[in-house]
Amino acid sequence: MFKSKYNIYILILLIAGFLLRLWMILLDPFLHNWDEHFHALVAKNLSINFALPILLNNPLDGYKIEAWNDNYIWLHKQPLFLWQIALAIKAFGASVFSVRFPSLLMTSISLLIIYRLAFLVTQDRKTSLIALILATFSNFQLNLISGRIPTDHNDIAFGFYILLSIWTFVEYLKSKKIYWALLSGVFAGSAILIKWLIGLLVYSSWGIISLFYIIKKKNYSLFIHLIISFIICLLIFIPWQIFTYYKFPTEFLFEHGFNQKHIVEVVEGHGGGYFFGLHDATGPFGHTFNHFGAVISLYAPDPKWIFY
Repeated sequence: MFKSKYNIYILILLIAGFLLRLWMILLDPFLHNWDEHFHALVAKNLSINFALPILLNNPLDGYKIEAWNDNYIWLHKQPLFLWQIALAIKAFGASVFSVRFPSLLMTSISLLIIYRLAFLVTQDRKTSLIALILATFSNFQLNLISGRIPTDHNDIAFGFYILLSIWTFVEYLKSKKIYWALLSGVFAGSAILIKWLIGLLVYSSWGIISLFYIIKKKNYSLFIHLIISFIICLLIFIPWQIFTYYKFPTEFLFEHGFNQKHIVEVVEGHGGGYFFGLHDATGPFGHTFNHFGAVISLYAPDPKWIFY
């Protein structure tokens, strides 16, 4: 009876979460600036040719490679979330609903994953239900899927695959079954194919735990599985980098060089010191922490169980 009661609560929250998100993506019948309409346009062009990421076929002010909002070949972001939108456009036609549909699916699925992850860590249904409630009514996420907050669907997809990589890693720690480790590599690679190398987040915890096993237990299995998972991760995101390097070398080198500037230079009008992103939720790192910070906090109750 106790378990059945919680299952009913979970089902109600999942349905409510889906309907609330559906309402949010239909609320504004237009694409928002910064950055939804840029993502939508590139995705629409990708729906014609998945290997040709184009923003403007005829740039209004000539071809300026440094102007990501007014150029031709568009490599300003990694393509996985754009491919997802392109598939929706092919399925439903070019519309605002199509642009937001993948975010609707990902955020709805993530609710169940968050509950499962919370339960794996805490072994407590009440705590897991609270985590599900907080995720269901997350104002930040609801604004992202409606395109109102930069960088909208890019951040939704990134948060989703980061969540999946962490969830499968925790499943692996619990069961020690290697297919969970392989899946974690797939999802980490997918996260990189959306928002670059911060998608490797899961391997930071994995590395620390592997080191503990090696030092304390002389057990190398976690480290070996980490290497295998990482190879899978590489196989997911490296092919696109090779393809774009040879197909669009000028654009590729410029964008990757520009990515590195974010670390050591003030770019795109952003100011502040090295820790600006940590102090300002709208900074270049702020959206990232908003996305998976809540997920990481689920480890807080008693993380030492992973060592036994």
